[in-house]
Amino acid sequence: MAIMLISLAGATTFFKRNAPINLVHPVRLDEFPNSNVNCNLTVFNPENVIIVDYQEMTNSFEYHNYTIPSNDTPTLGTYTYDITCTTGSANRTESFSFVINGSGEEVTTGQGLIYVAVLFVSIFIFIILIILSIKIPWKHGRSGEGNIVSINDFRYFKIFTIGLSYISLLWIMFIMRNLTLSFLYSEFTYTFFSYFYWILLAGLLPTWVIFIFFTIIIFLENSKLREQLERNFTVR
Repeated sequence: MAIMLISLAGATTFFKRNAPINLVHPVRLDEFPNSNVNCNLTVFNPENVIIVDYQEMTNSFEYHNYTIPSNDTPTLGTYTYDITCTTGSANRTESFSFVINGSGEEVTTGQGLIYVAVLFVSIFIFIILIILSIKIPWKHGRSGEGNIVSINDFRYFKIFTIGLSYISLLWIMFIMRNLTLSFLYSEFTYTFFSYFYWILLAGLLPTWVIFIFFTIIIFLENSKLREQLERNFTVR
């Protein structure tokens, strides 16, 4: 008698993290289904820790299956598992693997290149915004005596570019978070970028409220200075 285990998937199966995983394998005894075949499953996570320890699989005659609960699949990366099937004097053990990522789908090289391209463009825009926010002058025009002679309305653009820089950085963290979650399978980098992403996201509304408030203050100050200059007052 010969036992044969069949994988329903291709070379690599992808599942979504923190979701239940149903492993299904048709089992044949001398090329036919048999209800007397018993199969046990052992699963190792990417850190080589056993998460399923030689548990009996459900025999549905045509196939054997076992569902791994969602709380056992938080770690990104490649999981390996062994299936041992026995009946009478026949026994067979085979090894398989699957990958857990953020989407539950395989990310192709083309998709990865798109991610990288978008990331580089986003970083380039972020750098340009930072340079603009530094280069745009903040002070009003002054005479040799130190008196204000012109109002600097570019202050609004400086605040605007700083705000856009914040959003751009948030977008970069979002891309890096998804890139590591779906493509790199790195738990450390995913946690790192997620941490900064959620901090930036939490600060987005308060930051923009502060920017708007600050812009209003500058507008009122500029309006007052402009009125004084139009009346030929000396303003320092």
